[in-house]
Amino acid sequence: MTTEALVEMIEPSTSSSEDADKSGSAVSIYWSNTIYADSGVTEVRGDPDMPVNRRSFLSLASVAAVNMNVAEEFTASIAGGDADPLTHVQTTYEMDMAVASVVDKGTKNTLVRWTETQGNPVARVNAAGILAKMPDQGESAHVAAVLGNDGEVRRLYLTAVTMRVCSIDWGEAARFVEAPTAFPLASIAVERFMREVINPADIGARWCSAKMLQELSPVIGR
Repeated sequence: MTTEALVEMIEPSTSSSEDADKSGSAVSIYWSNTIYADSGVTEVRGDPDMPVNRRSFLSLASVAAVNMNVAEEFTASIAGGDADPLTHVQTTYEMDMAVASVVDKGTKNTLVRWTETQGNPVARVNAAGILAKMPDQGESAHVAAVLGNDGEVRRLYLTAVTMRVCSIDWGEAARFVEAPTAFPLASIAVERFMREVINPADIGARWCSAKMLQELSPVIGR
């Protein structure tokens, strides 16, 4: 399935009063180079001439969780050396899990290469996110190294994990990552990261949770 075909699945819509400006402090309904789904609705920004229905857009990114055919199509693009599907939106936890469950050795090697060679940070974080959820966790050391060395990937992955774990929106998660100890409910976040740090299915989530706990250490016990 091509990127164009995925885009065509998005139902057009007009903006509503709950949609925010592009400041990053709230939600915009526009197409972006990044997408973030799960408990909170997050920032989807970019071309103001391309409005989309936010709910349809978010469901598109997680559709592989219930439709393995889509995951297989996505994986086939990667196996064919086409990185384009990875460059447009940051995929969800569910999408990564679905794709990771069907990738073969050759596709895995392609993803490993893309984490280092792709100029687009969204492509790099998506490749890392899939590798992080491989069933055998065989690329854990590589993903940890990428998160440690690539600041753009680290920021995107930390924010996505924080958003999912803490059930906050993308803008709030981004601010939390920038200033962890200033977060008003830091003690609750600590408890959630402590659970996520032993997530057996995702080295990225473990790494990011450990990083956030390290940053939050000054407020633990308060």
